[in-house]
Amino acid sequence: ILIQLYIKNNYSSMMDSLTTSTIIYFIVISIFTAAIVYNFSQYNSHICYLLIIFFSWFFGFFTVCFLPLDIALANDETYNNDELSILWRSIYWITFFFSWIFLPLVLEFYNSGKTTFKAKITDSLKRNLKFLSLSFLFSK
Repeated sequence: ILIQLYIKNNYSSMMDSLTTSTIIYFIVISIFTAAIVYNFSQYNSHICYLLIIFFSWFFGFFTVCFLPLDIALANDETYNNDELSILWRSIYWITFFFSWIFLPLVLEFYNSGKTTFKAKITDSLKRNLKFLSLSFLFSK
């Protein structure tokens, strides 16, 4: 009860501090992710691949940023949790898409021995469909 009274009395200052901390997390996670991508990438990697990896890792790490915000607002009766729920679902599905669909396609595209763009895409799709179907088959 004391925590709820404190939250109600200090709601605007709490929201300001959460917004500030979210921005700080955003900056720190961006720098952290860029450092990891820079450290583990090969010097001759194409910038397109590096950006794809950066954004996929960034969204994965950024979920950590929203956990304190979610916990702080969980018991607040005046806050509409629909907005935060939409944000959680968006980050979850973006991370899922990058992890299971987009990154494997890019990896197979990059490793493909084909010479044309269409052949590389086709080869990448075939290999990933084979992997996903086998994963689905053996998961049951």
